[in-house]
Amino acid sequence: MYKVRDYEIKTSINEMTIAEFESISALLKNESLETIERYFEVLEFLGVPEAILDELTDEELFNAIKSFNTQAASKELKPSFELGGYTYRAYEDGTEFSLKARDLSYIEKAAKTQTAWLSYIMAIIFKREDLGKSEHYADAHIKFKAKIFGELNAGEYYPYMLAVTERINQQITNYVKTTGADNGVPAE
Repeated sequence: MYKVRDYEIKTSINEMTIAEFESISALLKNESLETIERYFEVLEFLGVPEAILDELTDEELFNAIKSFNTQAASKELKPSFELGGYTYRAYEDGTEFSLKARDLSYIEKAAKTQTAWLSYIMAIIFKREDLGKSEHYADAHIKFKAKIFGELNAGEYYPYMLAVTERINQQITNYVKTTGADNGVPAE
C-alpha cells in the first residue's frame, strides 16, 4: 500500500485482484489520454478523490507514480487451485507448464478481443477437473471463469501472463530463425 495524503492505495500487484489489475492496465494503455492524465485516472480508480488530485504537488504525484513501478511479482506458476468447491488445473504437479495448441488459438483470439486479458488467459489455461473438453472451450464457460477468476489475487497468477508471453515470443523467434522468415530467405 502507498499513502497519497490520507488515502491508502494499492500499488503492488500482490495487493490487487486480477480485475483491479486489468482495470489499471486498461487505464494506463488509454492512448486518448496523456501520460499524467492516465495516472490521474488510476489514482482516482484506486480511491483518491479528484479534489485531492487537483491539489497534489508534482513531487507527490511522481512519488505515487514511482510507487507503481517498484513492485515485484512472483514468477512461480501454480499448477492448480480450488475455487467454489472445484479444482482448476493448468498442468499436472511435478511436470512443466506447456501450452496446448487449442489453448494458444483461444489465447490469440482473446488477446484481440478482450480487455480483461489476464482473467481470459487464466480461464483458457485452467480447466475444471470435473468437466470435459467441450465444456472447457465453450464460450459461456470461458466467460464465466474469466469473471470469477477476476477476484483472484493478481500477483499469484500474473506469472502465467509472463510465461505465456515468453513461450509465444520464444516460439516465434525460433520459427523465424529456422525458416528465415525474418528476411524472406529460407534457412539452410
